[in-house]
Amino acid sequence: MYAAKRSLKRPAIFVFLAASFILAACGTGGTTSNWPGLSTDGANLFVAYGPGIIAFEAESQAKLWSYPEEPNSTLLFFAAPSVSDGQLVFGDYGASQGMFSPRKVTTIYALTDIGTRTPTVLWEQADLAPGAIVGSPLQVGNIVYVVTGDNYVYAFDSESQQMVWNEPFIAQGSIWGRPAYHEGILFVNSLDDTVYAIDAQSGKELWESTLGGAIVSAPVTDVDLVFVSSFDHKLHALEMATGAERWFVQAEDWVWSAPGYLDGTVVFADIKGNVFAVDGESGDELWSQQLAYPVQTMPLLVGDKVYLATEGDKELGQGMLTALSMADGSTLWEKSTPAPLYTTPVAVGTDVVVAMQGETTLLMAFDLETGSKQWEISPPQK
Repeated sequence: MYAAKRSLKRPAIFVFLAASFILAACGTGGTTSNWPGLSTDGANLFVAYGPGIIAFEAESQAKLWSYPEEPNSTLLFFAAPSVSDGQLVFGDYGASQGMFSPRKVTTIYALTDIGTRTPTVLWEQADLAPGAIVGSPLQVGNIVYVVTGDNYVYAFDSESQQMVWNEPFIAQGSIWGRPAYHEGILFVNSLDDTVYAIDAQSGKELWESTLGGAIVSAPVTDVDLVFVSSFDHKLHALEMATGAERWFVQAEDWVWSAPGYLDGTVVFADIKGNVFAVDGESGDELWSQQLAYPVQTMPLLVGDKVYLATEGDKELGQGMLTALSMADGSTLWEKSTPAPLYTTPVAVGTDVVVAMQGETTLLMAFDLETGSKQWEISPPQK
């Protein structure tokens, strides 16, 4: 059923990410390609793909629009756009100000009418965030929370475009994961091994909890717990009110991606391909499974199934999408893709959609139940 396990080096994407930040810090403008960020509003797909954002109608696979209309070679987009109430918010990786200036300008953008062929630009906020945007923005009502690669957290009003906090919150390390929000509290993970709880209205720190390894993914919340994946080989459950650890689950290696949460069950995976399902309240293991390839993407939980996008066979240059049973972790189907998968899939209608940085394919859809291929979309012509 599974390919034989092989010895695994650290995932290629980690080296790529680290190199990207080093290049950016040196003012070189970074790399010219990236893994796509993918999001959906249930009817349309929004892809952060290199120098722009592209929108597709899921049912017809027709391209709706791209932003900017003319790609800008100085801009790159990594983070999946944030979709809420018909508004799309996204940030770029920062544009160099020229050979003799070490400064970069990062811009946040907001569009509406996003399901049409002519979206409306609501606003652009330049110089709001000095560091690269790697984590997706978070929209809560009319407030937009933005995290940056140089440790900052910003909150501003999408309608007035004014800052909500007197000053940005500053972590001690880069922030690569989208923040989470629950009942007035903003939760932020940082590469400084720390989880921060921030008053969402004032921007003041409520507590911080330092774990044993870097945290590159987003926190996930339930009613009273925050679930955090870490490079210390663990999934941690922290008390939402205090940051105290209620329980942790030991994995075999880095837990790169955020966990998935559905109806009291938490599912997470490490970069050796081990997948775990645990009870959200106690941390007791419900089942575990081993995949053949590294997992660096968040599990997608839909109904009674778990969907995992993996790096796949690097020698063949292929990715792998696997569907597991939520009940016992058994494999329901596996499908290869023409490029490695480093982006969390999304569900649209009866399909699960994956994005990839491939020469022939950008998006590919599979039936949620059977895994049968439904359609694919090619990358835009250069």
